[in-house]
Amino acid sequence: MRRSFLIAYQFFIGLLDTSTGLLLIATPALALRLMKLHAAEDTLVYISYLGVFVLSVGLACLYGGLLAVKGAPADKLEVVWLLTAITRGLVAVFVVVKVASGAVEPGWSTVAFTDGTFTLIQSVGLARGWLRHARVGTAGRQPRRNHLSAIVSRAENLGEAAITSWGERASIRVLRVTNDNNFCILDYRAPTGFGPPRHLHYLQHEVLEILEGSIAVWTPDWCGVLHAGDIVSLPAGVPHTWRSIGDQALHFTVIVTPGGPGGFKEFFTTIQQRNLTIADISELVVAAEIGGMQIIGPPLSEEEVERLKLGEQL
Repeated sequence: MRRSFLIAYQFFIGLLDTSTGLLLIATPALALRLMKLHAAEDTLVYISYLGVFVLSVGLACLYGGLLAVKGAPADKLEVVWLLTAITRGLVAVFVVVKVASGAVEPGWSTVAFTDGTFTLIQSVGLARGWLRHARVGTAGRQPRRNHLSAIVSRAENLGEAAITSWGERASIRVLRVTNDNNFCILDYRAPTGFGPPRHLHYLQHEVLEILEGSIAVWTPDWCGVLHAGDIVSLPAGVPHTWRSIGDQALHFTVIVTPGGPGGFKEFFTTIQQRNLTIADISELVVAAEIGGMQIIGPPLSEEEVERLKLGEQL
């Protein structure tokens, strides 16, 4: 569906229902005459109530039109289509039943036909994903201006590194903290055989790209071994840990989102500033909390690593 047609459709049905609803509320008798329908004088107040219902559907459709004009995400307009299609479909079925039973005059069939047609259009459109492709044919539109600038981090200039007493080394390569663009990229290195305790990140999603070395990885849903070139994505709230294996020291890129204050990047600087050692368990737990993490268990043991190498689940 072309975006221009979508906008025209939304405003057409929105104005149609809005004007009909207002007319039914203000002058129900005139509205019925224009629709070539009849109703007893004492039922006109209920026709006005019906007008409020029709008006609400029309306003919802006009809102959908505004979403289309602004280029809002398709899922928002899909909600409008779904709810108005359900409403119109129920009205169409109700009117057909009442006409068939003789409860209302046959002229009301036009209402069922109109609502049924719009229901069919929107149901087919939702099923085929028309709204997902509604930006087709928008050549000439100006892209949204972005106030953000590019960030470049060269390999020869990693910046100041936070180094732990046991050999971890972390440098912030890229950091961006804005309302709608929030992430941090770190360069991370660790000695062979090292592995953190089992932990989770409260709010941050973590992606590890292994550049050098190999790691055995544990999560509740997946366990295995990763090598240089492999990537693992660890969602917020998912317990995990890993351990460097083999003879080569570990080097990988860490991407965390969001990357704002109180996140993972604070962990290593806190350890360095407080001169913590691997034996300072209680203070390391506090440092982890500062870094947005919760320690939930010990590191992987030698036996567990061997089981992971064999493809076993822990």
